[in-house]
Amino acid sequence: MAHAVGFACPHMAGRGMVRNAACVRGGALSVVVHSTTAAMAAREHHDCDDVDGVEQQDDDGDGRTLESHRSWRHARDEWMAAIGGAGDCAELTLAALAALGCMRVSRGMAEPMRWCGNSCCALQQQRNCSALNMSEYSHMLCELGVPVKCCASDLYSIGWCLGSVHKMSAERPMDSCLIIDPALDVRDADAVIWRGECLSAMPGVGPLRGVRTRFPRTRQMRGTRRRRI
Repeated sequence: MAHAVGFACPHMAGRGMVRNAACVRGGALSVVVHSTTAAMAAREHHDCDDVDGVEQQDDDGDGRTLESHRSWRHARDEWMAAIGGAGDCAELTLAALAALGCMRVSRGMAEPMRWCGNSCCALQQQRNCSALNMSEYSHMLCELGVPVKCCASDLYSIGWCLGSVHKMSAERPMDSCLIIDPALDVRDADAVIWRGECLSAMPGVGPLRGVRTRFPRTRQMRGTRRRRI
């Protein structure tokens, strides 16, 4: 819906809502949504006055692979982040929709988003999360090699430390932060996206019998094509 009403980089650029930010975490270029409402919402959410706005996803980090989705580093669980997060209609979402001028929003109805909430400035400034004090971000990030099943950042599912919030670049080391990757009890993308068939995060819940890998073996759903997530 948000894409239909104008949440796309070309449209936002035409309304003066985006700007180029150089040298963010050592990168060549980052594009951020920096309208007054969006920038204020980002600073308040992160508890960091140095945040210019909300970064857009750009895998290469130089503007050539820019997407009309939020950067996972900034807003993994937000509504307009790339698929895979919780999809929270947070204050960041409502601020962008208001700046687009296509609708009126009630900010009191915003959903809380744990990802990066009150995370301060370090997470947005350090290129690699290994340089951070991981105990301060245990609700978001994880450390490779710790074989412990944990809740994902959205508290909706459980998984292992196999995922990564990253940006690739040929000119510098990978901008990477490890996250809990929700374990799936099916391989089929349609089942995961439309029916929510993943391992639910409930107190005391254990993995399904035989589930030992990120993509456990299951029977393919009838009438669907098998695709890897």
